[in-house]
Amino acid sequence: MFSREGGSDSAYYLRLRLGEGAGTVNFCLVSLDVQPGPKKPRVGDDIPFYCLVTPENERKERANNYESGLRRVLHITELKNQCLTEALARFPETSHVIMVESYYLKQEAAIKKLIRRYKETADENLILGAPVWIYLKDRLLTKQVFYDGWACPELAFYNRKGSPELPTLVQVSSVGSCLIFPRWTWEKTRFANPEYPAKIYYNWLCENSGCPVIVDMSISFFRCIIGGRNLTRFSYPWRVFQYTNFRLRRFLSRLRTGRR
Repeated sequence: MFSREGGSDSAYYLRLRLGEGAGTVNFCLVSLDVQPGPKKPRVGDDIPFYCLVTPENERKERANNYESGLRRVLHITELKNQCLTEALARFPETSHVIMVESYYLKQEAAIKKLIRRYKETADENLILGAPVWIYLKDRLLTKQVFYDGWACPELAFYNRKGSPELPTLVQVSSVGSCLIFPRWTWEKTRFANPEYPAKIYYNWLCENSGCPVIVDMSISFFRCIIGGRNLTRFSYPWRVFQYTNFRLRRFLSRLRTGRR
């Protein structure tokens, strides 16, 4: 199914055989939201949609939990497990879960392309995700940088235009935010956070699934729109601090777990 085209110590670049198509796949699109009545993305009439909307009292509790990073992540983990439990009970025929964070539900073209790419694969036991980009402005330059380096450490701080070009399909250890995974992987492991802060719930699911995890670089989700109010301006010292902090957290986690 795969052939290696090159790679490094932290990531392998693979070519996925397309065209044969997976067997019978029943998708279910799930998400979390804090706003009542989220609209179903127009990604296909045959794909059911379930969104767990956090009640007002839980939203206040979640805001309080944000004061502690660990409590925040644990609370989100519980909500994600609850969301999938309710979604699969409502749609028991589901074989594969499309999990998309609520921020990206309106990016329907990217969601449809992610679904289409999964249908084209010859493997039903595959976790397929897509990169999320954020625009960072440093002095006069605006860069597209990979956003979710926490869930996908191999692509952390990857600059879309300034870094070496990657193949269309990249094998990684984990992917988050927008991904498709077989139902049985969640039933096997559920979401958990035993290695926080170095890793979160997405890392746990992907690394313990035993499935290949692929990021399709031809699909793009965006955290913010250039020229909009959400344009994030990060100074060079701030980025150095974040990168150093990220590497330190991973190093301390490996010391605790005995991993290399």
